[in-house]
Amino acid sequence: MTWTHRQSIFQENRSAIPCEEADGNLIKDRLVQLRCHFTWELIIEDIEIPDLENKVLKVIEFQYTNNDVGFHNLLAYVRHLKGQNDEALQSLKQAEGLIQRQSVKQSDQRSLVTWGNCAWVYYHMGRLADAGAYLDKVEHTCKKFEGSSRFRMECPEIDCEEGWALLNCGRKNYDRAKACFEKALKVEPENPEFNTGYAIIAYRQDHNNGSVISLDPLRKAMRLNPDDTCIKALLALKLQEVGIG
Repeated sequence: MTWTHRQSIFQENRSAIPCEEADGNLIKDRLVQLRCHFTWELIIEDIEIPDLENKVLKVIEFQYTNNDVGFHNLLAYVRHLKGQNDEALQSLKQAEGLIQRQSVKQSDQRSLVTWGNCAWVYYHMGRLADAGAYLDKVEHTCKKFEGSSRFRMECPEIDCEEGWALLNCGRKNYDRAKACFEKALKVEPENPEFNTGYAIIAYRQDHNNGSVISLDPLRKAMRLNPDDTCIKALLALKLQEVGIG
């Protein structure tokens, strides 16, 4: 290889570095617009991560919830916090598979949070092309459903998903979790899942504050989800607490 050839390659590499940095900055600017676990500012202390991971794994293993997709996404985020990005991607792939099996008609819309998390994980791994591919999916879906921006869409399902994530990350996140469920319920006041989330967060805040605000939300959630054993148990505890039943 001639010196001139080496010099040419060196100059090409030098010019490529700013381009790569520019691509990374462009992707980062788009990532921060997404609605997903990486942008929801979940308050999780380092010391809480092992217990949170164990709790999520138990919920998934024993199928304590109908929101399997949400828990796989939360598990992916926790694993990212531990520096386990390959394992995080595995959890996100499982979430994608669940969405396809559970809701074919609305799979794109329901995938927005998962795709956003995938884009973030790939970005942190330095795989910018893969991050960009998932950003393209988000952009296409937001355009299809007339989202509020190229990479962001306002819908009650995502409000609910954010609410569940905040709820499961501890009491420091409870006020914001409640606000998310309230926002979702303004759009669909009779939605069973939205009411379940709102009732649970209301109960937890009641339990911390000694009030009875959660009684009516629990009753409504029970009416909409008569087979939900968690709601049934919480309602029984609340009725016992206030001396009814």
